[in-house]
Amino acid sequence: MWLTTQACDVVSLSLGWPGQHEEWAEPVAALLEAGVVVVAAVGNEYLLAGVGKSRSPANYLTVPGQPRSGLLISVGAHDRPGTVWDDSGGELVDWSSVKITQTNGSMRPSIFAEVAPRIVPTLVAPGVDIISSVTDGKYLSDAGSSMATPHIAGLIALVLSGLRSHNAGTAGRIAADLVLNSLRDLAPPGRDARSGDGRIDNTTLRRQLTLALGGT
Repeated sequence: MWLTTQACDVVSLSLGWPGQHEEWAEPVAALLEAGVVVVAAVGNEYLLAGVGKSRSPANYLTVPGQPRSGLLISVGAHDRPGTVWDDSGGELVDWSSVKITQTNGSMRPSIFAEVAPRIVPTLVAPGVDIISSVTDGKYLSDAGSSMATPHIAGLIALVLSGLRSHNAGTAGRIAADLVLNSLRDLAPPGRDARSGDGRIDNTTLRRQLTLALGGT
């Protein structure tokens, strides 16, 4: 995969296929093995009937390996006041009964079939009324988990840049863990399928980054 040859630290994926699909499992696994933090949009299908409430690859049940392995982070969307956007995806993802059609027409269990179910998204980020660039040099206000995902990818990259100013060898996973340890829980209490573990608490993040850089 091209991205694995580019020495990426963080990859932002504002894309996905509603439901549970393995097509991107191999390249995502290669990125994680290379130590890349993969930040993926959970999708916008929460209110739609007849489709999965999350998207692949954000709903892959990857299991972190060595300390320098990468991490897959699934991102949903919240509005300016911090309320989860109505359409933002989320669910308890269970691959145990998913069957994959092989090239010869036979079926096999998913590679994630033996992994314990997990709630997605991991967290939510600003994703409503976001101004972004579009074709022809124009800008457009839009909403969705695809708008929220780059906020988290960019934040992790900024934190990693700060950490590397003191230790050039800092792995991307360290920055991602610091960001994930700076979340503020949203209602209902605890991890849930609407907001995951919550949203970024800027005060907590600044304090943790200061401590990580040797300050008080």
